[in-house]
Amino acid sequence: MNDLVGWDIGGAHLKAVAISASGEACAFQEPTPLWQGLDHLHRAITAIMAMASPAPDCRHAITMTGELADVFANRTEGVMRLTAAFTQHFPQQSIRVFTGQGGFLEAGSVTGEHVPRIASANWLATAQWAARLHPNGLLADVGSTTTDLIVLADGRPVSRGFTDAE
Repeated sequence: MNDLVGWDIGGAHLKAVAISASGEACAFQEPTPLWQGLDHLHRAITAIMAMASPAPDCRHAITMTGELADVFANRTEGVMRLTAAFTQHFPQQSIRVFTGQGGFLEAGSVTGEHVPRIASANWLATAQWAARLHPNGLLADVGSTTTDLIVLADGRPVSRGFTDAE
């Protein structure tokens, strides 16, 4: 049984890593053309959960870039609707959304004011984790549609900004 599933909601793919209590990890990826509608996300979540076999009290951690998909009028709508989509599959209190330097926030607490820190912050989650393992280096985060290069120094990501606007 898996105790934690980390999700990255992209505009073209939904990726997940399920981690058991013993630390074993298994990765999954499903096509998710969000520009064609959220039904693709719901199907992908269902497919991954069928393969991941989560424990009944499994926790879920979410990052995203899918809020940029053309199906949403703006980033705020995208973040809010993607977060809401997950609450249709899992108990709201079991879902944490990555807010950049602010860490994780319970899905039910996400508001429009959090959007700038949630939107497209998946690179920072990866960089923070990588910096713990390799305090100094260069991380190349290659996704379906973008590539981020992040300097790691003294155990932390080095960046001029932490949102797309910054």
